[in-house]
Amino acid sequence: MTIALAGLAAYCVLRSPVLGNVWINEALDAALSVRNLADLCGDLCGLLALCALVIHAANAWGKPELNGFIAHAGIAVAAFVTLAFVKAGGASADISYIGHLGGWAEAYSYVAAVAILIANVVIFGSVILAHESKDRVWLTVLLPLGAGSLCGIFVGAYRATEYLHADMFASSQDAVVWPLSALTTFLYAVAAHGNYRIKTTEPMPERERV
Repeated sequence: MTIALAGLAAYCVLRSPVLGNVWINEALDAALSVRNLADLCGDLCGLLALCALVIHAANAWGKPELNGFIAHAGIAVAAFVTLAFVKAGGASADISYIGHLGGWAEAYSYVAAVAILIANVVIFGSVILAHESKDRVWLTVLLPLGAGSLCGIFVGAYRATEYLHADMFASSQDAVVWPLSALTTFLYAVAAHGNYRIKTTEPMPERERV
């Protein structure tokens, strides 16, 4: 969960409308002559976080054999997103990845949005399946985890919709997607802290006497 939270925090910083999209992008452009690099790095950090979350869910359900598949799928998506960024000229064009972009740029946007959707749907589904857990687990872990995944689902859906209906949604992207991304990160952090508290306060099982 630590990797997931670190990736989500980096995503929020790098995709921030001011800190990431202006200050960091301008600094990277001045130092490396590469435009929009904060956007790409932010999405890659987000993909890393989502991959870690899905692996965490697989382990929680006793399916560690899925970890390799999930990791390879995450690497494939990250490689495609990077390729699409380069092919679309994102490293040299003074553009914003919002609106009717066409070609590789639009493929980049849809793949990132769908990845966000799928990962958060998996987390939300896991919460629904675990609804019969103890009250303490529900309140301290599953409730914030479910709320965070719902916010994440909305972020993915909004990112996809803003390209389908750019005239209606693109102008409000910064005002909607980034705050919800930050809220998602906060709720996942609350769930992780609750899980940690439960593990550290549970009594240790007595050892069998020989």
